[in-house]
Amino acid sequence: MSWAVSPHAEEAPQTAAEPGTGSGSSRRARREEADGRRLLGLRLPVWFLLLSLAVQVGFALRLIWTRTAFSDEALYLFAGHDLVANWVHGVQLPSYATYFSGAPQLYPPIGAAADTIGGITAARLLGLACMMGATVLAYLAASRLYGRTAGALAALTFVVLTPTQFLSAFSTYDPMAVLLTALAGYLAIRAEGRWGWLAATGAVVALADGVKYASALWSPVVVALAVLCAMPRLRLGAALLRGVFVTAVAGALLGLGALAGGRQLRSGIESTTLSRHTGQDTVAFIMGESWDWVGPVLLPAVAGLVLLCVRGASWASRGIGAVLLLAVVLAPANQARINLTVSLHKHVTFGAWFACLLAGFFLAWLLETGRGRRIWQPLVISAALAGTLAVGVPETDRLYLNGWADATEMVAAIRPHVDEQGLYLAENSPVPRYYLRHETDGTQWVSTWNYSYKDPKDKKNYSGAAAYEKAIAANKFNLVVLDNKTTKDLDVKITAALQANKNYQQVADLPSNIKGLHYTIWLYKPAAKSG
Repeated sequence: MSWAVSPHAEEAPQTAAEPGTGSGSSRRARREEADGRRLLGLRLPVWFLLLSLAVQVGFALRLIWTRTAFSDEALYLFAGHDLVANWVHGVQLPSYATYFSGAPQLYPPIGAAADTIGGITAARLLGLACMMGATVLAYLAASRLYGRTAGALAALTFVVLTPTQFLSAFSTYDPMAVLLTALAGYLAIRAEGRWGWLAATGAVVALADGVKYASALWSPVVVALAVLCAMPRLRLGAALLRGVFVTAVAGALLGLGALAGGRQLRSGIESTTLSRHTGQDTVAFIMGESWDWVGPVLLPAVAGLVLLCVRGASWASRGIGAVLLLAVVLAPANQARINLTVSLHKHVTFGAWFACLLAGFFLAWLLETGRGRRIWQPLVISAALAGTLAVGVPETDRLYLNGWADATEMVAAIRPHVDEQGLYLAENSPVPRYYLRHETDGTQWVSTWNYSYKDPKDKKNYSGAAAYEKAIAANKFNLVVLDNKTTKDLDVKITAALQANKNYQQVADLPSNIKGLHYTIWLYKPAAKSG
């Protein structure tokens, strides 16, 4: 039941009665439903939600088959298969927990199950299902706060955003974390202070944070919503107690998970999230990128908060609007703090979901205002969403179609040269390791990011460029694949070492769809001895 200021009715008076009971609340609900059905001569909420989901599916299917796996997709899916093998056969695992940004036991096995059924396509369809679930939750949450028309417009606004389009065709833990964060937000709004709903809210918050540690940035948003949405039924002290309860449930579950995960998991949380290395990106650049991705929802969300204040909403309703608006700036602010844009286009999706609820409220008000001028309101909103879409699709293409190299030709070229015996050096090694997991073992692959080599002659341990040079001089690698871009400076030294060793021959130089990236493939072919 909608209790905050709705675009269809003035704010319901705060009484001791539970929202949803009483003749005034019932009349308001019937009036909102009638307005939604009468608008434009169709059932706006139902049709708009279905339209949003259809558009979302269309965007995703446009992209899903266009590229081979991104390195993170390949990494998590391969790890998922490893984890399943560990559970079933006791296969020894690498220390995934020390460098994964989410608990390896949560998303990766689920993604691997989808991958087993239909490869990377099925894994990406799983991501689409998660993002569609978030869209439905945006409809439900905004409907409960501001009415069904606002819910329908919130869902459509969420769908047309660039980050939503991107994650709807992606197979990392991000779509699942967005879904769980959205579910936690909806439950907090739905709870209205009731203990059972609040317990579920805390449990889902913990699960979302476990799937992707960065989700914890929006946990305070969920707790604040749980407190503010209890205010029509409860006094401030009792409402705050509900927030403490949600926090306690989530904290207890997260604490138990961290203890069960052991030292490696705690180390991973520290290194990937709490003490993440800083970058070189400027604050201006980070804010500019963020504006491109979530600017279309930020403006109507700001207008929605202003509208709440102008219409004389209660301080609790205004607080809800402020919290929803604050959520969208958390990711840009956090990454500006560390001067890093890595994963920003994914992280802003979490806050955008909350802001879409407030944006839906403003768009619904715009659509309903001026009873005698119903022609221009739909046109204005349609034009705004179409403009957002016109900007968002090329931006999605930039992130997805030009975001990473298609590895089809590279994998095909090296497949005949790998087996279960060799050692293979590959830049961006998760991708060939994932596609060739039936021909090789994961321990056979070495990346250009981290490698150490102990020279049997001088008994010294080498790292960095020296480790690769020493290993190549000792004919350690059976195959070397470089993309000449990811670790460009190191590639120059590795190539020089390969050229200096007559036992290695370059067998291919493959172009890619990424400017400056081309695959060079070297094979170990011992020179024939004379005599």
